[in-house]
Amino acid sequence: MPQLDPSVFSPQIIWLIISFVALYLIMAKSALPLVSKVLEERRDQISDDFEHAKDLNADSVNIEAQYERSLAEAKLASKNSIKSSKNTLKKKMDDAQALADSGIATKLSKAESRIIKAKAEAMKNLEDIAVDTTREVFSKLTGTYLAENDARSHVRAEVKAFTEKGV
Repeated sequence: MPQLDPSVFSPQIIWLIISFVALYLIMAKSALPLVSKVLEERRDQISDDFEHAKDLNADSVNIEAQYERSLAEAKLASKNSIKSSKNTLKKKMDDAQALADSGIATKLSKAESRIIKAKAEAMKNLEDIAVDTTREVFSKLTGTYLAENDARSHVRAEVKAFTEKGV
């Protein structure tokens, strides 16, 4: 192999150095600036993307904070609305209850009035029946008739004595 022959080493080393220097100069003047430009652009793009991501993250934190505030305000508003609705409904129910109570009180008062009238009428009828019965019994026992006023006064006296006993 001619490359391993030591007599041709010196020209090969010279050509190696010339080739290496030429290749280095070509690479340094044309290819390396392009690679370095691409690397710089990539570094700038990554830096810009990182800054943009920071901005977006800050925006998302702000938006999340606004969302949380809006959510808290909405919860508070709904709680207040529910409370207001409950209070309104309670007031309406209380008003309806008061109206119903007053209606019931009116009906009760009328019913008590009718009961008192019916009781008075029954007592009057009872007194009339007692007077008639007293007159009939008196006439059967004595054979004479008792005057209605006398029988009524005797019946009233007995009823008064009976009610005074607390029976």
